[in-house]
Amino acid sequence: IPNPVVFKDSRGIIIECNHAFCEEVIGLPKATLIGHSLREFETHLSADLLKMFEEFCQQMRSNAGLLISNITIQKHDATTSHYIVYSDHFQLSEFQRELGTVSVMLDVTEYQTIREQLQVSEKRFRELFTHLRSGVAIYQSVDNGEDFVFQDINQSGAEQTQTERDKIIGKTIREVFPGVEELELFQALQSVYKTGEPIYIAPKLYRDDRISQWVENYVYRLATDEVVVVFSNVTELK
Repeated sequence: IPNPVVFKDSRGIIIECNHAFCEEVIGLPKATLIGHSLREFETHLSADLLKMFEEFCQQMRSNAGLLISNITIQKHDATTSHYIVYSDHFQLSEFQRELGTVSVMLDVTEYQTIREQLQVSEKRFRELFTHLRSGVAIYQSVDNGEDFVFQDINQSGAEQTQTERDKIIGKTIREVFPGVEELELFQALQSVYKTGEPIYIAPKLYRDDRISQWVENYVYRLATDEVVVVFSNVTELK
């Protein structure tokens, strides 16, 4: 098994473990660990690692079933890794009532790193999205491009279109802008959604019962299949 695995008795003594646990996590040979508790190697292991295993043992003593833990530890080589640990009790032998514990550690360090990077990217995108002078609207396709629903709109976009973000999220573009087809924006949304090719729409007059303005649009598709429209009210230039 490539994942670290360790078996311990009720006193926390290691009775079995695999190479991944011994060499990669602890950094000691299997023969050195068997028959001992990790506390005996406190001069070799990081304080964080020892503390984590002690807290884990306490949890297992009071837990009757499967325990799933998310842990971050500094390994013997000073690198930090993130694990999801699945632990449960097992009977040491059919002749003994004593229960031991088995733990399987799933290394999720790479996924955690990607998640953190995505969170940073999302924060940067949100800041850019919020403060752009151009209007930006994000749409989700409905019925394979038959209609498009507002997923989000930035502050500038709401101001330019004289709308309120909270009142249009979840509504279709036709509900909010009934004259959208005359603007050729709706057809552009359908084309970009289906082909992935971005489209620029030169300034055109948009008019409905609520607003009248000249607008230029740039439409492109995200990897999530959401369609983004970046637009500007250029009425003052006309």
